[in-house]
Amino acid sequence: MIMKNLVLIAAGALAAASFILACSDDSPGDADAAVCDCPTVQTVRQTVPAQPIVAGGLANAQASCPAGSILLGGGCDINSSDFRLILAGFREPEGNNTPFYACEWKNDAVGTITVDMKVWAACQVP
Repeated sequence: MIMKNLVLIAAGALAAASFILACSDDSPGDADAAVCDCPTVQTVRQTVPAQPIVAGGLANAQASCPAGSILLGGGCDINSSDFRLILAGFREPEGNNTPFYACEWKNDAVGTITVDMKVWAACQVP
């Protein structure tokens, strides 16, 4: 009885280790690569440095996902403490072969403001 339980425990541990190894290595040359279909999440970042935005003007930036991936979300950042900048983040509609996350800033100030714009997109890559 004890021997039977030990064999079952060893078999379960071996199966678990095989599953973990199969999904942890996605090298195309490996034999297990065709068996495991483990999607990954990739973050794509885009920075536009020293962008002047004139009074009443708009500026935008975008981060594009690799072709065939799925856009999960994204975000926008700007290096300004000026409260007169308005931010609108939006994402590309589904169905696009190269989805992207884009951000647009509007300068509601009286003069030109120079900022660094940063956009990132979280992409599920098959």
